[in-house]
Amino acid sequence: MRNEMKINLTNREVEAIEAIVESDLKEAIDGAIDDEASNRLRKFNLGACGELLISQEGRFESDISYMRQWKSTSKKAEARLRAERSGRNVRYAVADMKRRVVDEARQKTKFFIDDCAVITWRNDENIRTKISFDWLDISSGERKRGDITFLWRVEEDIQLKMLTRGKPRRAREKAEEDRLDEACRSLQFHALLSLREFLAEGGSGDEVPKHFKVNLSPGAKHLNNYSCNFWLE
Repeated sequence: MRNEMKINLTNREVEAIEAIVESDLKEAIDGAIDDEASNRLRKFNLGACGELLISQEGRFESDISYMRQWKSTSKKAEARLRAERSGRNVRYAVADMKRRVVDEARQKTKFFIDDCAVITWRNDENIRTKISFDWLDISSGERKRGDITFLWRVEEDIQLKMLTRGKPRRAREKAEEDRLDEACRSLQFHALLSLREFLAEGGSGDEVPKHFKVNLSPGAKHLNNYSCNFWLE
């Protein structure tokens, strides 16, 4: 199973974000509200900037459409405030993404986690996720490569079995397959974030173990923000 969780911006997203001039964007948003037409934003290619911008642009477009439908002065004014708020959110999201571009570029000089090369295997309830990365070795000044495999044996879900009892076998198998696929995505997500946290805080790639069995809180069946923190052992 290939990784579905991404922690790095793609080159296409970086190019699209860097191309946005924030003063021009503000002017376009203000004009779109005055004209009650959101097509002024198309030239900024926000759809290529990642899920956050796609979501914020969609909300702004929806609020512009909502504003157009009102004729009364009071309702129009109320709808305009709503569109102005979502327009500001578009601008704030762009500013956040621009900061992220800078942060990721700075981070890459120290380490890089290849979120496109994460591989997850599943054998029944046994899940393994392997992550490759490289880092700058301070003592030698050279880049080194490493990898870590996170291991998790997912416990049986008694509640799910009770809920699907009496259903056709295919439906029961589908429910179990979906549960384990979701567990794979959860392991990918938490493993990537934990490794990034360790390296971002100055941890050396030499200290990353080749294998790590995840830790669940007593009585827990799902991963949390600490389950993949291998350095806590």
